[in-house]
Amino acid sequence: MALRLLMATAVACMASAAFAAGSPQNFLSTPEAEMDTIMEVKVVSPEQLSEQARTATEKTAAAPIERPVMTDAFHSNIFRLPALDIIDPTTRLDMVEYYINHSDHKSTTRTNDETWIAEIGYGTSGKLKVERMVIRIGENSSVELVNYLNDKGETVLYAAVTTVALPAESSDMRIFNSNGDEYKLESFWKKPTLNDFLTKEGRKQKKDLAKLVDFLLYRMNFDNSGDMTLTLTLKDYMSKEDYEKIKPFLVETIHYRSFKAQSLVKVEK
Repeated sequence: MALRLLMATAVACMASAAFAAGSPQNFLSTPEAEMDTIMEVKVVSPEQLSEQARTATEKTAAAPIERPVMTDAFHSNIFRLPALDIIDPTTRLDMVEYYINHSDHKSTTRTNDETWIAEIGYGTSGKLKVERMVIRIGENSSVELVNYLNDKGETVLYAAVTTVALPAESSDMRIFNSNGDEYKLESFWKKPTLNDFLTKEGRKQKKDLAKLVDFLLYRMNFDNSGDMTLTLTLKDYMSKEDYEKIKPFLVETIHYRSFKAQSLVKVEK
């Protein structure tokens, strides 16, 4: 009897050891004292799951952002834009490094204004690749650079938009080739007139409405596909009374498709 008890104990111990080593065993052969360890379930609260998800997101966000091809053009300022002339070349390089490494550090221009890269985006326009960079200069101005590249990674052309608040925002666009030589803007884009921003009913009253508008003011913005949107900013400089008269007859935004056949094409609605 003692011998059988001794053998049973030995078999139970061997089964327990085999399970711990990873061999499949029947739980019934495992001593009850070890069951708590084997069957232990780690309970994670919703707060812990949320924290784990947040940590994983932060790790992903911390990965350096892709460096755009037009970094060299921005650094050298081949466009010769007055708004960029006040930013030292070394400072421009630092700004790129800050952005792609997720730093919120702001640099300083030669006129002691804060400057930083607010956005870098990538997309496609037909067979062309698109890079887009938005540089903020102080609180009231910005430069938006858009680079169109062929499938070999070579720049086809650059679009550069400078926007200044007067206090109403007003934008101006210039077009350059890969060497920084400027093209005639009218070869790529026809500037809109008041007529482009009027509704069908507004066009019938164009003469009367034109008397209320001394000149057009609009903000120009590109998206990552290379398309452009113009947004009227008349309300920020017109008197409230005059703007309320013209507002019912205005289309406040108009859109242009990317450079199809080397020109921006207005999207008709």
